[in-house]
Amino acid sequence: MNPLIFFFFLSIFLEDYLFRDGKYIKYYLYLVGFYSIFYYFQHRSTFHSHSKKFNMAAFDQSFDSTVYARVKFDISKTKEFLKKLSEKTKKNINLTIYWIKVVGDVFLRVPESNEKIRFGLKGKRKTIDISILINAKGNEMTYLTIRDVINKTFEQVYDEYIEKSEKLKKGQDEAYNKMKHFLRYIPSL
Repeated sequence: MNPLIFFFFLSIFLEDYLFRDGKYIKYYLYLVGFYSIFYYFQHRSTFHSHSKKFNMAAFDQSFDSTVYARVKFDISKTKEFLKKLSEKTKKNINLTIYWIKVVGDVFLRVPESNEKIRFGLKGKRKTIDISILINAKGNEMTYLTIRDVINKTFEQVYDEYIEKSEKLKKGQDEAYNKMKHFLRYIPSL
């Protein structure tokens, strides 16, 4: 039996016995009996499993809206397109830049996929921003965000991507450095 429930019943029993001459003792004993019977016949494997208890204790509201999937695509035509685009712009526009634009286009065509949930309310975002996980200075992974992807050309997305990634790799990004400095003081588990 849960110790708190045990002490609850014990305190009620003592209070009734000492101050009310035991008028309600039989009702308390019935409650304790019913509780004990229901507790005994519970399905033990799920309710008392350590992993279930840990999952219930560690559960928190999810703030990561990322969806992970693996899909195989035939990208031969895409490679040809990127090669022509790179020759035309004289910039090395690769699959990362291409997918930034593709995901931005998907968010434009399916606006429900670019919504946010804040305080239980669903709302539309003002711009379409895409985050990319990159290797920053050393072996540290961080996110690089390209803002308002839809209103930028491949060249502009490429320039912003290169500029931001170089700053991160050289340790010159102010926002990243502030965040990193702040995170040093948070204890790890």
